[in-house]
Amino acid sequence: MKKSILLVLLMLVLALPVLANDKGSMEADAKLSVALNPSIKVGSDSSDLNTTFGLGGDVYYYVDPSVALGLGLIYNFDTSLKDNSDFKAGTTNLYFAVKPKIALESETFTCIYFLGQLGYAMPRANMSEDLKGGIYWGIGAGTEIQSFIVELIYGSSSGENFGESFTVSSINLNVGYKFII
Repeated sequence: MKKSILLVLLMLVLALPVLANDKGSMEADAKLSVALNPSIKVGSDSSDLNTTFGLGGDVYYYVDPSVALGLGLIYNFDTSLKDNSDFKAGTTNLYFAVKPKIALESETFTCIYFLGQLGYAMPRANMSEDLKGGIYWGIGAGTEIQSFIVELIYGSSSGENFGESFTVSSINLNVGYKFII
C-alpha cells in the first residue's frame, strides 16, 4: 500500500505543471508544528499523549491564482503517554494538499486560506515491531503575514499494530516561512 500511495503522489507532482496556467506560480514553506492535546485511540480505549513538536514543509503549485495543489511532509517527534513515560510514539506523514486562498486588503495579513490534506501515515513506537501505516488526513486554515505563515490544523493518522487498528489525532499549530520558487 505504501508503494501505491507514493506512486499516486509522484504522478500528481509530475502532472501539476500540466494543469497549471501560464501565470501559475510555485511556493514552498518550512514550518515548526506544535501538537496541542494529542491523543491515541486503540479500539474503544483512548489515551492522552504529551505535547510534541514536528518539522515539516510543503511545495505548492498554483493552478489558479487562488487555488494551489501540493505535496507535504511532516515529521512529528516521539512523545509519551501522559500516564506512561516508557511508551514513546511518533508519526511521519506524507500528504497531498489543496489550498484555496482568499486575498485580503490589509498591510499586515496577505491572505487567509483553507487546507485539506490526504496522504499516508508512517507511525513508529518503541514498544512495537509490527507497526503498519495507514491513512493520514488533515483539515484546517491559515494566514500569511508577509512571508510568514500561521496554520491551525486538525490531523488524524491511522495505523495497525499486531492486527489492532489505532488512530493518533491532534490539533496542530504550525508556524513557518514561505518561499516563492
